[in-house]
Amino acid sequence: MSEKRRPLLIMGSGGLVAEAADVAEDIGLWDVEGFISPEKIDLDEIGGKPVYPLSEAIQMAATHHTVCAQVATNRDRFIEKAIESKFQFCSLVHPSAHVSRTATIGSGVIIGANAVILSHSRIADHAIILANATVSHHARVGSYSTVAAGATLAGLTTIGSNTFVGINASILPERHVGNFCFVGAGSVVNKDVPDHR
Repeated sequence: MSEKRRPLLIMGSGGLVAEAADVAEDIGLWDVEGFISPEKIDLDEIGGKPVYPLSEAIQMAATHHTVCAQVATNRDRFIEKAIESKFQFCSLVHPSAHVSRTATIGSGVIIGANAVILSHSRIADHAIILANATVSHHARVGSYSTVAAGATLAGLTTIGSNTFVGINASILPERHVGNFCFVGAGSVVNKDVPDHR
């Protein structure tokens, strides 16, 4: 491992962890050394890298950064346990993504290939913006939320926390999608969506 590269563990065991590992490797600053699951699972490795239950990974908290690529309703609790275990979170922004210099990106954020984050938008802690998604000007994405591949958030939209916006969904300008919501793939949101929908 080069002295400039830092060790990284990716939280999660689903398909998105492979995408997060690709983003980390494409950045060129991280060596993905394994994955963390919330508890012991039957999966021993992903892509040749070990999978550790969080209880075993705790011993690496002082030497490894982490980011959570688990897309599930319990992602916030998983991350809170990692924070309690003293893990340091990093954000991963793919080199091909465009992030405006006036945008604000929180801790533990993942931004995929060719994603576009425009002026004065805010991406809160531990949010995930996948490949080819667009977050337009002054839009807000809440903590622990996921904007899937190809989705578009128009200007001045707000996505609450723990919300999932599906593949190729479109949120029209100035619309608000609440906390703990699910926007289906290909949906067009033209009015506000309350929490838990």
